[in-house]
Amino acid sequence: MKGHLALRRVAVVLGAFALLLAAWYMALRPKMLSVAVGPEGSTQITYLKNLAKVLKDTRQPFRLRIVEVEGSAEGGELLDKGRVDLAVLRSDDLESKEARSIVILHKRAFAFVVHKDSGIESLRDIAEKPIGVVDVDTDSYKAIVERIMSHYDVDEDDLKLEPMKRDEIGKAMAERRILGFLMVGNLASRPFREMMSEMTGKLKLELVVSGVPAHEAIALRFRELHTSKIPEGVFGLEPEEEEETVGLTLELTASSRLSEQTATALTKSLMEVRTRLRSTQAVTYSIETPPVDEERRFLPHAGTAAFVNSEAKTLLEQYSDHIWLALFGVGIVGSSIAGLMSWAGLRREAPAETLGDEMRVLAARLEAASEVADVDAIQGDFDDLMLSVMREYGLRNLVEEGTPDPSPWFNTFAGVIARRRALLADISLPQAGPVTHLREAARG
Repeated sequence: MKGHLALRRVAVVLGAFALLLAAWYMALRPKMLSVAVGPEGSTQITYLKNLAKVLKDTRQPFRLRIVEVEGSAEGGELLDKGRVDLAVLRSDDLESKEARSIVILHKRAFAFVVHKDSGIESLRDIAEKPIGVVDVDTDSYKAIVERIMSHYDVDEDDLKLEPMKRDEIGKAMAERRILGFLMVGNLASRPFREMMSEMTGKLKLELVVSGVPAHEAIALRFRELHTSKIPEGVFGLEPEEEEETVGLTLELTASSRLSEQTATALTKSLMEVRTRLRSTQAVTYSIETPPVDEERRFLPHAGTAAFVNSEAKTLLEQYSDHIWLALFGVGIVGSSIAGLMSWAGLRREAPAETLGDEMRVLAARLEAASEVADVDAIQGDFDDLMLSVMREYGLRNLVEEGTPDPSPWFNTFAGVIARRRALLADISLPQAGPVTHLREAARG
């Protein structure tokens, strides 16, 4: 019995320790988030892979699992269906209905470049004229250019837009196969500057750089666009002065299924690592929070808005109702644990109650004993009880806890056991009424 009691105690202690370890592991384990990004080989995939590495290296509470897709449209579809937690989407991609912005990864401005002698004064004048549209990383901008031209009442059928790679633009311009081209991106990036330098230097083309007319009206009409600027002299001598234009964004988005608390923590982690990302990435991506006070294609996630406005709720504020219910539940569980501890022997009952119960059981057994063997068994249990009392408490400690000194009762019971054993040894058990005779003899 003592061995079983010890095993119960060990089992309870090990179980409690295992639960603590499990809770500690779950609390500190980074949260894994899947993110859809594409197409394959694009700068956004390279950037997201580097971001995942930086999050791991800096021990942020998040890990990213890259899910490669064909493009922004497929990523938005997966996000809406709940098959990924995050997606990198272009603001001019209208596929997703659930996307909410976590951070802006890249801002891309529109620039319109034409031959100086082309007779084209602005973007409004490109109807029926061959114009190239520079594709970047297989991303096509033809559709958004057609939407912009609809603002000037230029029909799509009147446009001669030709999607082209960056390395195709110079030759096409030199051969006059196109009279101008539209490019969308970070205009200060090296690839765009080298492309313009080749045309104005090596090919000796005279070019004019301009923005998008009526940029404010267009940004107001098309929420996927925002107002932007082309800095003066970004391509050497062009543009001669700062040009107003529009731009679009590449954003890391989540659906409203992502909890506000998780979105807040993710935004915080991304803003903390952006400096390190700038030092390790050659591309012109730069993380920033989305504006929270304007209408736009991707409204900020509630958690991101709370981070920007410094309104992130504490754990107590977020889950106050749940905490009170949990405390109520803990009270119930605590009572159950107390019962378990009592069963395991880790919670001792009051000594007087335990001794009293044990002595009453032994007395009843002694009264019913009809053989010497029964009395010997009672004597053995009584001896175990005395040893347990001395081991667990000691007589002095037992008395100090407020229990009356039980020594006289122990001595009396020991005497009764001795007399009962003697009587049973002398009396023949087959005689009629042995139990009644023994009771009368014990009373005498």
